[in-house]
Amino acid sequence: MVDLNLKDRFLAFVKSKKVAVLSTVSSSNQPMSATIYFVIDDDLNFYFMTKASTRKYKNLQANKEVSLVIGTDNVPITVQVQGKAERIEDHDEFARRTEQLKNVFFENKFIAPIFQLETDEQNEVLIHKITPSWIRWLDMTDENDHKGFIQILP
Repeated sequence: MVDLNLKDRFLAFVKSKKVAVLSTVSSSNQPMSATIYFVIDDDLNFYFMTKASTRKYKNLQANKEVSLVIGTDNVPITVQVQGKAERIEDHDEFARRTEQLKNVFFENKFIAPIFQLETDEQNEVLIHKITPSWIRWLDMTDENDHKGFIQILP
């Protein structure tokens, strides 16, 4: 991991964002991407919510490897992440992450698609944790001479 000041600045940037593009791989090895709302913890783990009927969930059942991209409008700052997504089974952690993600959803003036879909036993709400194995950050506006790609993990 890079120095703590850089990690703090990286976390501040990512925590200021709420939307990412998640890429998964289908059972027929086709890349598939979807826009998601997310939260991140201080250990750099990302969390997102989906439903059991979605393509991303079906893809994750077969292949847990994912990538994420977080970016900005017209400003050269991006985050690229690779890692593994695991479904959260622990009730307490599920409740904690659900509350965090609902806060992200309700800060938006639009209703998140996950709340527009009807829920039944076959279409339950699921939360996944992405544990990154690789993170790269590009911040061309960095005032500390870190212009260019910065390896955050490994």
